[in-house]
Amino acid sequence: MTVTTNHDQELQLPCPHVATRTNTYSWNKVSGGEDLLNFTWATGWSTPDATVEAVPKWSNNAFDVRCDNKVGGNTGCVFPKYTPTLQLNKKKYPATSAYYWVLMEKLASHPGSEKYNKPLHRLDDGTTAKDNQNKMCLTAVAEWNPNPNAGGTSCDEYPFARSRESGGMTLSSGKYCVQLYTHEQTDGSWMLELDNNYPIPTWNEICGRAAVPTLQNTNAGGGLGRFTPEIRLLDNDPYYVQTGFEGCDIKSVCNIS
Repeated sequence: MTVTTNHDQELQLPCPHVATRTNTYSWNKVSGGEDLLNFTWATGWSTPDATVEAVPKWSNNAFDVRCDNKVGGNTGCVFPKYTPTLQLNKKKYPATSAYYWVLMEKLASHPGSEKYNKPLHRLDDGTTAKDNQNKMCLTAVAEWNPNPNAGGTSCDEYPFARSRESGGMTLSSGKYCVQLYTHEQTDGSWMLELDNNYPIPTWNEICGRAAVPTLQNTNAGGGLGRFTPEIRLLDNDPYYVQTGFEGCDIKSVCNIS
């Protein structure tokens, strides 16, 4: 490249050079184990005429990669700084999706809401999760008494029993949650109602439970079960819940058909 100065003198500049570097990272599989691959590196560059050696150092832990062999019976890697989202199919289970959305909007804790930056956190301990479910819905202490107008009598608790935000982690019974039920309308849509068999909620409760159709309850739970190994959620990993009703106005009537 040639550059002409103000004095019409020609100065010969060296041609630019390009240097590249490739780093390869690998993880030796450990059964039931996990490791964090850190992408920090430093390198030095110099030329024969340089008086100072350039030593750039790059570091950004947002791009750290976690590899594990703890979920799904296989090995995989994820970016742990990224918070994934469980997307529910409101066409397959409109009643449960709408019920979760109302709780995410109305409860002071907004469990699972990306809008309020309140993710749920996975609970890996199956024994504790079962105990949560029992206290919320199954055992005598739960005092589960579904409304006679409910379109289904399956007890669905939210936040999920397999989350650290489950009411069962701190409460002795699901009767202290917000109580709702769903029933199908003549046009095929579903209505979500407060259950007047229980006290009117203050919305400072930490959980809710609702009487819903068994199939919708099972399908929603199955979605969470598939999501966990696909996204490689480990114990205490955060995640958001997206119901498909996020565009609704809580003060208006939402058709949840």
